[in-house]
Amino acid sequence: MFKSFSELKAGRGSFDDLQKELDKMSKSGFQQDDDKTYWRPVTDKAGNGFALIRFMCAPAEETAPFVRYWQHGFKGPTNKWYIERSRTTINEADPVAELNSELWNSSTDDNSPARKQVRVQKRKLYYVSNVLVVKDPTTPENEGKVFRFRYGKKIFDKIKEIMKGDTLAGVPEANPFDLWSGFNFNLKIRRVDGNTNYDLSFFDQNASQIAPTDADIERLWKTCHSLAEVVAPSTFKSYEELKKRLDDVMRWKGVGDASAVVKTPSVDAPEIKAEPAKAAPTKAADPTPSSVSEPSEDEEGIDYFQALADKAVGK
Repeated sequence: MFKSFSELKAGRGSFDDLQKELDKMSKSGFQQDDDKTYWRPVTDKAGNGFALIRFMCAPAEETAPFVRYWQHGFKGPTNKWYIERSRTTINEADPVAELNSELWNSSTDDNSPARKQVRVQKRKLYYVSNVLVVKDPTTPENEGKVFRFRYGKKIFDKIKEIMKGDTLAGVPEANPFDLWSGFNFNLKIRRVDGNTNYDLSFFDQNASQIAPTDADIERLWKTCHSLAEVVAPSTFKSYEELKKRLDDVMRWKGVGDASAVVKTPSVDAPEIKAEPAKAAPTKAADPTPSSVSEPSEDEEGIDYFQALADKAVGK
């Protein structure tokens, strides 16, 4: 980690530690609905949008320019939404993970109601980085400012691709988080088959300095927001709180009950945002999905639950 700007500049030549962090994440949340430290791309009515951003390096006294967390977002038979970060992020027991494990193990048929339910309730993977907003056509007042940015696996794969390079094509490894020789990222958002799509997003081919002078670069770096606090254990709800919420959303007759199969948006649907639902004044508002377009992509598939099943039978 770098405690001062001089240490940051002197130590930027090697990104071995960053590569190790990338590898560690590859082998192996944070609800920001009203958090003004987060930037969100805005799309038009057709679901299309564009912005130019620059990924920042790790904030002062932190080790990595990104953190990740798991989150569940699905609608129960009560028509209430369960939108919570998973405690598996911090390697602790989570009620939805336990429920999904039981459901998955209750059948060997991939088309069974239980396994179908696991698929709609599975956890999703999100990343958070600091970014400089270079160009934001819909909200130009954001330009020149540093925000946290939440994104999914597809965008992170593009980051990994540029970091790993391509030996066969003669493309060297590069650090997109470097403030002196990184790359602007063209964020292109489309609506494809009803889903938010980022496939056309890309990094500029030419490296560039993020600002004209070291003084300008230091000023930007010092405005980075903490990433460590995003995944601090203290920010996660307790197991008991999550279990109570899950029971309220599901109203189970019993684990594995086929009548409890729920409906939820596809894995690439827009982010689920907590908003008040129409309800009687005496009842607490329940979260409902938002139309705001934001990265919300599939994670590691169903492999996580299959691994739990294999472990249960001693494979």
